[in-house]
Amino acid sequence: MGLSSVRSVALGPGEGVLHAGYRWTVLAIEDRTGPNFLERGARVLIVPEHGSSGREIWTSRRVFPVEGQVTTEMGSWRGPWRDLRAVHGGEEQGRVLLRLSSEPLAAWLWVGGLMIAIGAGLAAWPKVAGGRLRGAVVALAPGETATHAGHRWTLAAGDGNREGGGIRVRISPAYGSFAVEARASPGRAGRWERGWRVLRVAPLAVAPDGWLQVALSVGAGRLFQAAVGLSLAGAIVLAWRLWA
Repeated sequence: MGLSSVRSVALGPGEGVLHAGYRWTVLAIEDRTGPNFLERGARVLIVPEHGSSGREIWTSRRVFPVEGQVTTEMGSWRGPWRDLRAVHGGEEQGRVLLRLSSEPLAAWLWVGGLMIAIGAGLAAWPKVAGGRLRGAVVALAPGETATHAGHRWTLAAGDGNREGGGIRVRISPAYGSFAVEARASPGRAGRWERGWRVLRVAPLAVAPDGWLQVALSVGAGRLFQAAVGLSLAGAIVLAWRLWA
């Protein structure tokens, strides 16, 4: 069941009608002249049913003598929750024929589409999508470095052969100069969140050669999750507006 409302009426100057919770009153029927057209239309005042202030709109029929064309100009009152529109349909016995319509959440149609576009674009950005849910198990000796998912992972000196103990791993971008130290222990992974990505490291076991087996993984960070959430929210808003 939709929430849109349409009604056709014939009103003379000073006459009004209640529609969609608003009172629509024709203030005057006037002739106006433009730079290359003539028009005849109606000034319509829209006031909430239980309010005292409203907005005046203008709707008309325009005639372009040189081009031989006739167009209809719609009057509208746009708001965040609904759009109110009046369309001139001609005149009959001193009254103007109007098509009144109320379109709820019309602005949110564009908001929802924009949210979907932004969220989907961010989620599909190669820098983001390329680093989702990638994992590897490597063997590291103290001071040794492994490269994974565009980052260097270096086991701190003195942290080898520590099965069951904690470790310290320095993580830095493969082409960057800064680094972050992550501390991890069995049952508790060390992590570094870089907005789009979250990098995790966890000790597993001591390998037969004495090296420490370490699990490295890269997952979706909070900003990526926010982008996906933004897309979903936009889809909900869009569906809500289309239903209405």
